[in-house]
Amino acid sequence: MPAAQRRVSNISLPPQGTVCGSEQNVEKEEMFLCNRLVDDTRKGDAFLKVDWISWNNPVVSVLQGIKRPVCGMVALCMAGHLLKKHDPNITIYENDETILEVAQRLGYTKQGEMFSAKNYANLAEEIYECQTKVITETMIDSVRKILKHLASGLPVLVPYDTDRNYEPCKRKGHKAHWAILTGFVIGQQKRIQDSSNVEFPVKRITNPEELTNNFEKLPLNPSLVYLYAKQGRSARQQLWSLRELSASNANLVEVSPERDLNLFHIPQEGIKETLCSHIVFLFPRK
Repeated sequence: MPAAQRRVSNISLPPQGTVCGSEQNVEKEEMFLCNRLVDDTRKGDAFLKVDWISWNNPVVSVLQGIKRPVCGMVALCMAGHLLKKHDPNITIYENDETILEVAQRLGYTKQGEMFSAKNYANLAEEIYECQTKVITETMIDSVRKILKHLASGLPVLVPYDTDRNYEPCKRKGHKAHWAILTGFVIGQQKRIQDSSNVEFPVKRITNPEELTNNFEKLPLNPSLVYLYAKQGRSARQQLWSLRELSASNANLVEVSPERDLNLFHIPQEGIKETLCSHIVFLFPRK
C-alpha cells in the first residue's frame, strides 16, 4: 500500500448520525460549563456578586461527518427529539439522509446548505408537520421571546458564523453554520460591600414553568445571558454568550467568495435578506 494511502487509512474520521448516550453526559458538561462561567465572573469586578440560574433541555447529539454541508439537516434531527417530548407522534430521524432528500426535492438545497431561514422553517414543517415562526430581529432584541420559548422545552434554530472551536465568530457569513439552542444560563448581579468569601451559586432549574410567565418582568442584562447549544461538528454541549451569538447571527451578509456558488442553492435576494438576523422557532403541531 502506498505511504499516502496508509496515512489516509489511519485517519479516524468523525462519525455521522446520532451519538448514542450523548444526552446522558449533558449534566456533567453543564456543570463544567457553569463552573467555567463562574470562574470567569470571579476575575471581574470583586464587588459585583452574580447569582446564576440554569435551565437546559438535554438533546441527543447528531453529527454531520466531515466536509458535508448538512449542518442544518442534523440540527433539525436534534430538534425532532425535543419536539417528540411534546408530541409522541413525531418521527425521529437518526441522521440527515431523509431530511436532505426532502430538502432537495423541495428545491431548497443542492448539497445540504440552507441559506434561507424561511425555507428552513418550511422544511421543518414538511418533515415534522410542526409549526414554525421565523424571528427577524437581533437576538438581543428578541431575548425574552427566546428564553420563554426555550423554557417551554422547545428548540430554537440559529444560523451563525462558526469559529474553529465551533463557537460564534464574525466572518461576514463566510463560515455560516446552523446550531440548535436548548437552554440558558441567566445572571442576576448586585453590588456588595465585602468581597471576601463571595459565592457565585448556579441554581439548576428543574421546573421552568415558574419562569415562563415572568420573563417580561425579569431584569435582564444581555451580558449575563448565555445559551446552551449543540451543532453538527461536535457531540459536546456548548454554552455561548448571547451577545457574541447575536453579533455573529447579525453579520451573515454574504456567501464566501472562495466557494463555487454553482454548487449551492443561494436565494436571489442574497443571504443578507434571508439569513442575517433570522432565527427559527419550532412548535409542536396543535
